[in-house]
Amino acid sequence: MDYGTTPDEADALIQRLDSIFPVEAIRRFTMGPVAGAHVGPRGIAVSLIEEV
Repeated sequence: MDYGTTPDEADALIQRLDSIFPVEAIRRFTMGPVAGAHVGPRGIAVSLIEEV
């Protein structure tokens, strides 16, 4: 998860995703300035990687 919002808002979304994905499997990163400039100050991106 990349976030450009507050860590508290990112944590709230992580808690909501816990019913689908274990919290230990969710990695959290701050959004870089280029992506942040395009999505705005409260952007959150969730990416999934499938293990095969």
